[in-house]
Amino acid sequence: MSETMEEYLKTIWVLEEENIKSIRIKDISTALAVKPPSVVQMLTKLEEVGLIHYIKHKEVCLTKKGKDAGQAIVRYHRLMEVLFSDVIEGSNEDVEILSCGAEHFVTPDIAKKICTFLNHPDTCPHGKPIPRGDCCNGD
Repeated sequence: MSETMEEYLKTIWVLEEENIKSIRIKDISTALAVKPPSVVQMLTKLEEVGLIHYIKHKEVCLTKKGKDAGQAIVRYHRLMEVLFSDVIEGSNEDVEILSCGAEHFVTPDIAKKICTFLNHPDTCPHGKPIPRGDCCNGD
């Protein structure tokens, strides 16, 4: 999956997390600062691989496969935010830039190791919940 696809999945997942009932092209376009035709183009690709359901001119929602992928990306991003903020003590801007780049290279095994190292944090530096992983089940 490309980094761009991951960014779209993460964005849709976060919009769902924020309880937006009917996610529209405009919501995604605004969140990613891209033009609506670019959003439509990517949504078509995501639907082709079974990650979303897209009802033209209506709404977008994640499939089970899309929710799982989006949640993993959000988990990786938020774990990296904690790592870069707490351990490396980066500035807010640096933390965001580094986390957004690093999330695409984190594997499930690396995420598990980072999460364990960080003692299974519940929230990122912005106070948003970090989706739990298999390593967190013993807590």
